Amino acid sequence: MILDPTGNILGIPFEWIQDSPFGSYLIPGVFLLIVLGFGSFVTAFGIARRQLWAWPAGLVLGLITVVWIGVQYAVIQQYFFLQPVIAGVGTTIIVLLLLPSMQSYYQANAALARLGIVRRR
Repeated sequence: MILDPTGNILGIPFEWIQDSPFGSYLIPGVFLLIVLGFGSFVTAFGIARRQLWAWPAGLVLGLITVVWIGVQYAVIQQYFFLQPVIAGVGTTIIVLLLLPSMQSYYQANAALARLGIVRRR
């Protein structure tokens, strides 16, 4: 999308975005790279390091993913087979992060952090 804003490299018809507010795939590509790509990498690093900010960051990324697909469909008004798959991934991220065990884990660690106690693996 960034290397080829027409979408030809990815096999995405340019007509889908041509009449949209974007005019090409460049801005959506930059958004996807920075927010969902880089954001997911940083969040995965935070989860691996058991950082407290990783839970809300993951939740926000899941929500952004689902909203992105909804906006994408509304703007281009074209169905692409990966849309439900990507929306499903975003929904799965949200559901997993809202599981009671995940919430308890991050709440317990946040409480310990406020007390100045660092929990080790």
